[in-house]
Formats: sequence, C-alpha cells, structure tokens
Amino acid sequence: MDLRTLIKANIRYKKGSFKSIIILMFIISLSVTTIVSLKKNFPESIQNAYDRQDVGNITLNIRKDFLTEEMINEVREYPTVKKVEVIDAITPDIYKFDNGRGGSFAIRVMAMMDKVDRLWNSDLSGYEAEVPPLSSGEVYLPRGLAEQDGVKVGDRLTLEFKDASYTFTVKGMVEEPVCGSVYMNLKTPFICSEDFERIREERIEAAKKDAVNAADLYEIVYITKADDCELSDNRFASALSKETSIGSYAHGVLTRTDSIHYQSIMPDIILNIFAIFVIILSVIVFVVMSNSISSSIEMNYTDLGILKAMGYDERRLRYIFLGQYMLAEVIGTLLGAVAAIPVILYLPRAFESSIGTKIFGGVNVLPTVLILLGILLLSAVFILLVSGKVGHISPIRAVSGGRSEVYFDSRIRVPITGKLLSPSLAFRQFTSGKRRYIASIVIASILVFFLMTMTGMTDAVSSENTQRAMGGTSENLEVYIDFDEYSPENAEYVKEQIGRSEEIIREYTDIGERYFFNDKYFLLDGEKINCRISEDEETFTVTEGRAPKYDNEIVVGQIYAEDMGYRIGDKLPVSYRGRTRDFIISGFAVALIDTGRFFGMNGAGARTLIDDFIPRNAGYKLTDPEKTGEIYERLKSELPEKCSVWKNASADEEDDSILTKTAMAIKAVIYVISAVFALVVVSMMCSKAFVREKIDIGIYKSMGFTSGNLRLQFAVRFLIVAFFGILIGTTMSLTISEKMLSLMLRSMGIARFVIDYRFSTVFLPILAVALSYFIFAYLVAGKTKKVEVRSLITE
Repeated sequence: MDLRTLIKANIRYKKGSFKSIIILMFIISLSVTTIVSLKKNFPESIQNAYDRQDVGNITLNIRKDFLTEEMINEVREYPTVKKVEVIDAITPDIYKFDNGRGGSFAIRVMAMMDKVDRLWNSDLSGYEAEVPPLSSGEVYLPRGLAEQDGVKVGDRLTLEFKDASYTFTVKGMVEEPVCGSVYMNLKTPFICSEDFERIREERIEAAKKDAVNAADLYEIVYITKADDCELSDNRFASALSKETSIGSYAHGVLTRTDSIHYQSIMPDIILNIFAIFVIILSVIVFVVMSNSISSSIEMNYTDLGILKAMGYDERRLRYIFLGQYMLAEVIGTLLGAVAAIPVILYLPRAFESSIGTKIFGGVNVLPTVLILLGILLLSAVFILLVSGKVGHISPIRAVSGGRSEVYFDSRIRVPITGKLLSPSLAFRQFTSGKRRYIASIVIASILVFFLMTMTGMTDAVSSENTQRAMGGTSENLEVYIDFDEYSPENAEYVKEQIGRSEEIIREYTDIGERYFFNDKYFLLDGEKINCRISEDEETFTVTEGRAPKYDNEIVVGQIYAEDMGYRIGDKLPVSYRGRTRDFIISGFAVALIDTGRFFGMNGAGARTLIDDFIPRNAGYKLTDPEKTGEIYERLKSELPEKCSVWKNASADEEDDSILTKTAMAIKAVIYVISAVFALVVVSMMCSKAFVREKIDIGIYKSMGFTSGNLRLQFAVRFLIVAFFGILIGTTMSLTISEKMLSLMLRSMGIARFVIDYRFSTVFLPILAVALSYFIFAYLVAGKTKKVEVRSLITE
C-alpha cells in the first residue's frame, strides 16, 4: 500500500514525464501493431485471391503457334504436376485509351469466363456483391492497368492490330491476382466470350494470310503442382523447365511466389522502413527514461535519502521508479494497440490502387502481443538497472542537505561577454552540465542519422546519380520499335528508324549517352529470368568483373548470383525456343530488373540463339535536357506508328509517378513523427532543467534578465545540444547509411544502394532537428514568466 501511495504521488508530482512516456509508447505500440498486422495481411490477401480463383503455381504466356499438344502432354505427365489449364488469349500490337494514354504494359486479352469473380465498387472501397456479365463492346480492366493510365468507368479502350482495331467501353475494374498490380509489366483485360471468339477467329484468318499475324494469338498456361510436391514454386518451375521444353518457348514464366512478392514488395519495403524507425524510437524511449530517472534521483536526493532513513531499502525505491514508468508504458501500449485497429483497416486503401487486390484482415494478435510484451519486459529490466543509482544515496548526507551543487564547473571556461550575453551564457550552462544533456545529444544524433538516411533513400527516386549507380539508365528519351519476328528486313527497319531518331535529336543537341538494349526472358540454367541484351556496354552497371565482350559471355545480377552460388568463370546453359548454348559469367551487375533476378549479354551473344536479333529499345541521355520536350514532339510526329516514344517526366515537368508520390509520403510521415518525438523529448528535458534551475532563474531576474532573455538562453542551449547531435548523426549517416539501405532494400534487387548527398539530403534533416530543438525549447521555456524574484526569499 505504501509503495502504491508513493507511486501515485510521484506520478502527480511528475505528470509531465508520465504523459511524455505515454505518448512515446503510444506511437511505438501503434506502429508495431500496424506493421506486424499488415506484413501478414498483404501477402495473405493476394494468396487468398489466388486460391479462390484456383490459379496454378506457375503461369506461362506462350504464342499459340509455338505451343503443341506434345508440350502440354509432356507437362501433364510430369510426376509433380497436378493440373494444367490452357486458356486462349489475344495480344494487340498497341492499346490506347481515349484520354491519350496507353502502352504502359504488355496486355493479353482474355474472355471473361470464370476468371473474374470480383468487381470493384464505384468508390473503389470494396467489391460489388456480384459481377455482371459483359455485353458486346464492353471490357473489364484490372485495377492496376486503370490506375496507371488514369482510366475511369465509361472511358474507351482501343486494341490495335496491323490490319484492324477494336474499341471497347470500360465497364469496371476487377481483381486479377496474377499480374493486376502496377508493378507487373503484363496486364489482362477481359471482354465477353462473343467478342473474344469473333476477334480470335479474325486473327486466325489474318495469320493464315500473313504469318506475322500469328503473334496476335497467345495461350495462357496455368500449371498446378501436386499436393505432395515439397518443392517451392520457383524450384518446381526450374525443375519443370529442365525436364520439359515448354519453358524454353514461353514468353514469360511467373510463379505464384514471385507474383505475390512483386505485388507486395512496395508495401513490404515501406513497412520495413517503419520497422527500423520503431526500433530507433524504442532506443530513444530508453534514453529518455534513463535521463528522466537519473535526473529524478539527482533532483530528489533529499527526499529519497529520507525514505532510506525511514527504512525503504534500495529494492523498494527501485520499485517506485519501475511502477511509475511501467504504468505509463502499459497505458501508452494499450492506447496505441487500440488506435491501430482503424489504421489497419483503412491504411491498406492507399496501396490497393497499386496492388489491385483488396486487403483484408485485422490485428495479427499473437506476434503483436509477443513483441509489445518483449519491449515492456526489456524496458522493465532497463528501468531496474538505471534506477540502481539510488543505492549510492547516503541518508545522513541527504537529510543534512549535503547535496552538492557546483555551478559553471567545467574545464571548458568560455568567457561570458556582454555583447553576446545570451549565447555565451547558454554555452557556459551547457558545458557546466554537459552530462545532463548527453541524452538530448544522443537523441538528436539518432534523429539526424535516421532522417538523413531516409531522405537519401526517398531522394533516390529523383537522383540520376543514384539511379545509375544502382543499375538504372538515365535516358531523357526512349524510342521503341515494334515488330513481330526477327528477320533481316526488320533488323534493317530498326536501324533505319534508330538512325532517323538520332538525326532528329542531333538537330537540337548532342547525345551524351545511348542505351541500345532489349529485355527478353530466357532460360538460365533451367530458370526463366529476364535477360538484358545490349549493344552498348554502358547499359550494364558492373560491380565485379567486366561487361560481356564476346558472344559467349554474360553478366549475372549480383543478388541472383549470390543466392544461386554462381562465380565469375562459371559456365551456364542459356536456352531460347529450343536452342541451348553455354555462356561464361564474365562479371556481376546490378539493375532494378525483376528485383535483381536477371542476367545480360551483348547483341552478338543473342544472335547465337535468335537469328537476326536486334534490340528494339534506344534510350538517349541528352547533353541539353531542356530540349527534351521539343525533341519528343518532333519524334512523335515524324516517326512511324510502329515507333513509340517516351520521355523522362523529370526532364521538364513534375514527376507524378506512384513511386515518387510514395517516396514523398514516406518522407512526410517520418518527419512528422520525428517532430513529435523531438517535441516530447525536448519538453521533458526543458522541464527537468527548469525545475533544477528555478532558483537560478530567480537570480537572473533579480539581476535584470527578462523572461524573453531567459527563454532565448534555453533555446540557444538546446540548439547547442542539437549541434553536437547533428555532428554525430551526420558522421553516422556518412559511415553506415548506405550499408543499412543496401541490406534493407535487398528484396527489391538493390545490392548496393548509393546515396547522392545533395543539399536537401544533408541540410533538410539538420534543419529539421535544429529547428525542432530550438523552437520547442523556446516554447517550453515560457514557464520562466511564472518565476518571480520573491521566490528567492522563500527558497
């Protein structure tokens, strides 16, 4: 009972610290509950959509004229295959909407059939009760396709083939779990069976008249592994490709595991970022509690000594601190967990537009409870350890008022000057009690480090240097030449159009760099992965070894090579449409392609597997990027329809891509939370300093200092504290930020993250922390107005 009374009295006396710990633990508990729950809900929701639609473990896209009954039977007879489903599809040369957009993805058009079982409602907050059948001339779009191209219900979609075009009215957006996300390059619109069969028959007839039209007809093959198959989806796909020929002819092979990974990768990365933030915030809470407990022991030395003289031993005094802080933490934890419930329900809506699948699920109770209990248990141990300082209190010395207080005691004796009275006095106050400000310095350094790290990461979206270092290309313009099959005539046509494009560009500016490349899917050692084929070595960002020089050399993605155990000099088989040849690994490279699962070769190597191969993509980095817009319009107007032209949005206009918006949102949230933490921490530190220096403040006022002078001293003192924290935090960022981000973003295929330390990357975090410390200290120091000179007589 006596301990309970003392704990209650302590809380009333120090309610500021009590409330601050509640706020800090509220933020941590809210974040932990949200992160743990959503990391489970995102992949499970996509997985459930797969299961509900009975989609196989592997999805293949194969041209109809390449797929034979022998291939299908070969797969059906494979020991670990349970079911094979083949569905007809048609693929247009280009597609476009009446808003002028289109062509962002490759598309395979399917009949509605039973693959569409969920239709988004009008406000895109959920699903309709049923999916109405389509009438002739109507189309359902996967939500990712509609979101990327800004399409709404009622807009019109045109599918263009070489000799025909078909127009449909968008009736709605549907869930498509295989590749409905904006992060997948292939999309599947759905039309009614009557329209599909009519177009399909017309394309078959067109193919009979001209063989190039055979590329309009595709098959989508779903392969389900046997129930007793213990192989992972990727191992299953690799084994199947090695034992059968179907993978060699497929345009693409997508496993269920990879599909779920690609579609949930962006929210997963964001949640990982905030998970690291929560760890850092937890460290800050421990630092704050340590400082608060140490200050309480120092400031209440006499009271604690009296309690010792009354028979309270060290253990019971430590329990007082434990009860006070643990009660605050438990309250904050419970409030945060409850507040997380609506966040978990509504936050996924921000991602559903890009994922294309409705995210279901509530709180992931067991892991959340275990993590929060672990934080509380660790905190309890920490409190008991820190409060061990009460064991050094001498009851006799405390009761006799023998607590020592020496002002301006420091080896650093900077003079106090009249011209710079407030700053010089603030600095002497800091140097005389620097131990009291260690916690504030540590917190400032942690905030600067994390803010600088996250700013460097989010700024990478718009940083050309960073993108290039991570394997991206930095073109201002890109020209794509469309054709069906590789042939001498098409190769000559591509050379002609590329030459014409470069002539037009050089009329305006010089070409700084050119990236002449093509991405295709080959079988590498039995696994279907992306191959970047380039005529220019500059296209590859090589981290070890060198780019391929000869027609039997390849570079392999660094992360993929590490996962598979490949080394430079290894010889691997590469297959394409029945042809197989061994290639030697000449080096490792990095690129933002399929999360780092890629390899690359030069054009000469590709021509040993594909007759008359020539790349279709030409990217140009201009010497004068300001000319991008003019050149773009000229190329669009003068090049044939088979030539598509794109420009880099950041060259002459604001980038409004989903990735950019997401990066800016992450930065904003992190800065807001950091500001809240800075406010709470500085408020606690200032309150402690105010109570400790109340007599000093009265003395200063008696000497003529105004409340404004004293508030400015407080603010300047904490600005000095922030300065030392900024130095430490900046050093930490320069030393370990890139390594930490490389590890954190590895799942995206980033093996080596490079921060482009620009003005905003460095000075925005510094300014944010410095201003937070200064402004919040100035606001809290407003209490000096309540201190009167006559309080000195009372003291």
